Amino acid sequence: MTKQSIYANYKRLGTGIGLTSALGLISYEFYKIHKQINSVVNTRVLDLHRKGPEFIYIKHHIYRKSLEKELKAQQSKNFVNVIVHPFGKWWKKFKHSLAWRLLRMAQEGSHDERIKAIQQLALIDHLKDWDFQHLAQLCDYRTAIALARAECDLRWFLRPPCYGVKQTPLETALSLKALLEQMGPNRCIEYALENNLQIHQMRDPEGDTVVDGMRLTKHENEIMTQALDALLHLTTFKDFCEKFIEARGLEILMEMEKLDQTDINYRLTLCRIVANLTEFNDFSYDFFVTGWIGILAKWSRDEDMRIQVTASLALANLDKEDNFPIVYPSKVYPLYPRNERKLKPNVDVIFVHGLLGGVFITWRQKKTMTPEVSSISNTKSNAVLPRKIKKSLHFPDFFKKKEEPVVETVISDRGETLIPMKHVTEDTVPNIADTQTQEIIKALKEDEGIGNDWEVVFHDVPVGASENDSDSYAVSGDEWLNEESRDDYTYCWPMEWIPEDFPNARILGLNYESSLTQWYGTNCPCLKNASQLKPRATEFLDKITKAGVGQRPIVWIGHSMGGLIIKSIIVQASQHPDPAVQNICNNTKGIIFLGTPHKGSPVAKLKQSTSAILWVSAEVQDMKEGNSTLLKLNEDFLKIIKNGKENVEIASLGEGRPTIMTSWKFPLLIVAKDSARFEHGEFYLTSDDHLGLSKPMCRQSFLYQRLEKLIRNATKPEQSEIDEENARKQDKQEYEKFAKQQMYHMLFNFG
Repeated sequence: MTKQSIYANYKRLGTGIGLTSALGLISYEFYKIHKQINSVVNTRVLDLHRKGPEFIYIKHHIYRKSLEKELKAQQSKNFVNVIVHPFGKWWKKFKHSLAWRLLRMAQEGSHDERIKAIQQLALIDHLKDWDFQHLAQLCDYRTAIALARAECDLRWFLRPPCYGVKQTPLETALSLKALLEQMGPNRCIEYALENNLQIHQMRDPEGDTVVDGMRLTKHENEIMTQALDALLHLTTFKDFCEKFIEARGLEILMEMEKLDQTDINYRLTLCRIVANLTEFNDFSYDFFVTGWIGILAKWSRDEDMRIQVTASLALANLDKEDNFPIVYPSKVYPLYPRNERKLKPNVDVIFVHGLLGGVFITWRQKKTMTPEVSSISNTKSNAVLPRKIKKSLHFPDFFKKKEEPVVETVISDRGETLIPMKHVTEDTVPNIADTQTQEIIKALKEDEGIGNDWEVVFHDVPVGASENDSDSYAVSGDEWLNEESRDDYTYCWPMEWIPEDFPNARILGLNYESSLTQWYGTNCPCLKNASQLKPRATEFLDKITKAGVGQRPIVWIGHSMGGLIIKSIIVQASQHPDPAVQNICNNTKGIIFLGTPHKGSPVAKLKQSTSAILWVSAEVQDMKEGNSTLLKLNEDFLKIIKNGKENVEIASLGEGRPTIMTSWKFPLLIVAKDSARFEHGEFYLTSDDHLGLSKPMCRQSFLYQRLEKLIRNATKPEQSEIDEENARKQDKQEYEKFAKQQMYHMLFNFG
């Protein structure tokens, strides 16, 4: 190495040391300057607005005794914690580990183990929120659906993704419109885009401001209502549902759910759309990922009964691991059971409402007793009154008649002379509440010594029944007084009353939309003829077959036009080539017609000019008096009953007084007696009007008692089944006897 190279190395080393020293000096000077500035200027001036801690100074000698008590309590608590804390810590750990084990069993165990684990998981409600959140993250979609049906704690479900972020109603509607435009040419979609989703033509009216952040404005509500109406119709088609879910339509529905959670009709329509989407294929995982399982679980406990049933329907369709998996199509509502059941039902009870009715409208309980009714004999009152057996009542002074009623002589079918009371005024028979009835009973007991041998005859007892027949309609006084649910009003008596008497029955309600005029009806091209009687019955026949109807005895209850739909369903089922569909006719065991116009109604028969102005709907046209379609349907149905179906128990109820229509109190007899009477089975002319035929006052009313009798007769086992069951028991006893003998023989030989 030369001297020049050594000199160059030393030069580079000195240059590096000099630069490093210079940087160090500069940094040190910068630190000193920064420190001097901080000592002069207050850098926390922005925190001056923050309120510092405040202290309250107390005088120790005043609160000394209370502080000593607190200190002693704390010391005793610490002493107890020394013993209890280890056990509590172990108990918390055990509870969490137990939930983990049950969850793992529900996911990986056998079918029986899974059911038991789900039942135990649904009972857990003592864990902390973070425990539930942790378990919810580990929960799969099958377990989540089963827990939702088992009415578990809602903390089992995670919130939907981005649930706190909301779109505006206009943005959501535009997203839906863009999605529909991408789903290809479809006549119904094109109609919806042209009529229901013309968003660009709508302007927000002046003065329409948001009052409550949870509610939609009038303009926003109009946009979303039109969008939901379009979806409600489109989701009844299988192809649309598949494409809609694949195009992430569930996320758009979730955005709609975020918008308004206070409007019941808005939530009901949205719930019906979600339920329609669950009918086709298995999209359970998609519903789970988008957070809809938790929403449906919450809706299944909603205050509104309609939302409860619809959400339970959706969860039942999603649960593919049910003991008896059944798919409920749209318009078929499972009123009972709504949760998973262990045993198969032994009977299907199906309710079909009439024109302008509904599952939760037609089958309501009668709130008050109508005073203007007809009694059936001179020994009974039309009110809910006790009567002595074979002895007339002595009315109290406040129940005496002020005017003599108009009396007409009526000849019954048996040739007996009956004396009905017509046009009884409110002054004659007051509307008696339970407290007033109790006063009457007390007065009767004091005046005449009525004792315990007395009965109650309700106001809906059939007109034309004799004194002897009325004994079968009466209820013993003790039974009436001991009824616990007499004061509980229900908006759907089939859903709450029948399960108490028939816990193994399945109750279905068929629902459809109807109108009196086409001015208010839907104009979608595919629904042009769907409201006619035969196409509607064909639609319901396919739906109930898919729901498993026909595999067990069937009992039908139809009000007004609902009875015609029942007849058309049975006639079409008898002519169907599929044996599964034919079983709907073969397994029909009983029918109750409530004001069904078998031969038409005079109300529907209008003049040609009036019919043209009103533009009456297809439903009204089908129910014209003397309509050839109705007469042909009645003839075909009667032929089925007489040719091999004589064992079908049929009861027809007719209206005994006119219905008050419109605000002008115009009385109108909607279905005449001759039209309501069917040629086969029993016929009862009641004292109710047309609308009151389907609304019993209590479980002891004539309608429910007659239905209960019909269901019991339908569920009675056949003689062949009884013989088969007896033979099975005898074989079992013989086998057990033989097994014991073999065991004794083996023990003897061993000894």
